[in-house]
Amino acid sequence: MGRRQNILVLGGTGFIGSELLATLRSIDSRYNVLVLVNRTDAAVSLEHFETIRGSLGSFDLRAAESFNPDLIVHMARNRGSGALGRLLAAEKGARANRRLLSWMKGREAPPRLLYVSGTLMYGDCGRGSVTEEQPLNPTAFASQYILAERPFIKESAKGGVPVSMLRPPWVMGTASWFKGYYLDTMSRFGFVPQYGDGKNIMSFIDVTDCAGLIELAASSGVPGQNYNLFVPGAAIEQREFASLLSDISGLPLRVFNRSEVRKRYGDTVWKAFTFSLNASTVNKGFIEGYTFKYPTVRSMVEKNLDITAGA
Repeated sequence: MGRRQNILVLGGTGFIGSELLATLRSIDSRYNVLVLVNRTDAAVSLEHFETIRGSLGSFDLRAAESFNPDLIVHMARNRGSGALGRLLAAEKGARANRRLLSWMKGREAPPRLLYVSGTLMYGDCGRGSVTEEQPLNPTAFASQYILAERPFIKESAKGGVPVSMLRPPWVMGTASWFKGYYLDTMSRFGFVPQYGDGKNIMSFIDVTDCAGLIELAASSGVPGQNYNLFVPGAAIEQREFASLLSDISGLPLRVFNRSEVRKRYGDTVWKAFTFSLNASTVNKGFIEGYTFKYPTVRSMVEKNLDITAGA
């Protein structure tokens, strides 16, 4: 067995981050883990790990220096409300990321960086397969948030510090978009929503498998290689997804038109739920080397509806 890798995790208490820490905890013989923790974050799930307190833009880099990470997994985000709020948050994130990148460049042996983003960065791509070579054309929330990751996108493109952009599509779980735009509506109003005509393609991955693929990229990924994180075959039209939810839950389906969605949630949400992306990859061996716990959209839905019913 080789030596344990030192992993610095940024954003480890969020939706995907919490699942990644659970994954790392289950295979702790491979890793030493240091987690950046904000003052407001709960510590219960972090008892197994070393922690540093602070924000992304101001945490003490001397602590990271002392830890000497081989790898940084970056899932931290500054959030904002509305287009202007997201833009300001992204500008703050960009400053923090330039600071981190400058520190990495100053090291004799820079650590690898895995930056977890999303496929909204590709924009609406219709029905064709979208690999990591697809040009970026961000839509919806990504239109502002891309500003925060541009320092890493540029570094990845020029092959400097080994930066890998990881892009999962719709990550299913009970503390995400699935809760806010489906589960809560189903629970409160007794119907399953469909946004628009539903002909757009949605690619899915359960949060457990998303975390598993991030760990695989950490342990076996090629430094500097970008990866789409998705389940092969788990791409269906939004109207098929809504019908599946209706079938499993026993609730009727209701279609929301654009004006209703814009009035209820705003135009950004409309763009998010009507953009079309069929995720694929140029890294066939990477995806084929992982065994998915939830290999179909139905299995993901059944898992997360069951969790909700048991809550």
